Amino acid sequence: MLAVRDLDVFYGRVQVLRGVDLRVAPGELATIVGPNGSGKTTLLRAITGLVAAAAGTITFAGEPIAGRPTEEIVRLGIAVVPEGRELWPPLTVRQHLLLGAHALPRALRRARAADDLARVLGLFPALADRLARPAGTLSGGEQQMVAIARALMGRPRLLLLDEPSVGLAPLVIREIFRALARLRAEGLTILLVEQNARAAFRIADRGYALAPGGLIAEVASHAPTTGDSTRRAYGLELIRVQCEPQDVAGLGTPPSEANLRMREIAT
Repeated sequence: MLAVRDLDVFYGRVQVLRGVDLRVAPGELATIVGPNGSGKTTLLRAITGLVAAAAGTITFAGEPIAGRPTEEIVRLGIAVVPEGRELWPPLTVRQHLLLGAHALPRALRRARAADDLARVLGLFPALADRLARPAGTLSGGEQQMVAIARALMGRPRLLLLDEPSVGLAPLVIREIFRALARLRAEGLTILLVEQNARAAFRIADRGYALAPGGLIAEVASHAPTTGDSTRRAYGLELIRVQCEPQDVAGLGTPPSEANLRMREIAT
């Protein structure tokens, strides 16, 4: 569904992404891990047209999208949950959710608004009693739920998330990742950028490690270079293990390639 080939991105004279290749198949959850400054957010911004690509191609559902306006890319069915959530504090939860549906044609938006609202509230029940509250009065976890629900109101074919677990309590992170696992099981295609690699790989079908300098390597449990690529990118090594049931409680059975555990590399 999404394919990035030989992508280069610069900020001025500074090259942030160098020769990036990745793919996300329909119905797949792919994750990108890496340290701050490695270009993870820049990659999402390039996919959505917010920064220009100096070289390379980006295709979505077979259509080239590099260089197209962001509003056109959104109408094709790509939605973003940005880092920091980017909510408007005075607007209510309901207003944020209805704004998310504006990517849809007006007739479709009106016909499906009630059903879509019920769907996202089913995914995040904590929001049901907070629809009339201003977003600025919510906790960080509740605000993250609003940001994800807002993106889902546009009925995307591809959901991009930029570090949704940042600054959240462990119990809230578990709830967020449980929701992502449910969306994946329902067939939604997801590209998840995360620093919480341990949680991300538990629900992912495919993983990528992005290193400072914008070099990316696919992380697969059967690949002989897995340890090298992740060590370079993140200072961590992925080793294949059999996950205990308590590791993924509430997240369902993890995909075979996601049965990964992180261990720190002594340096």
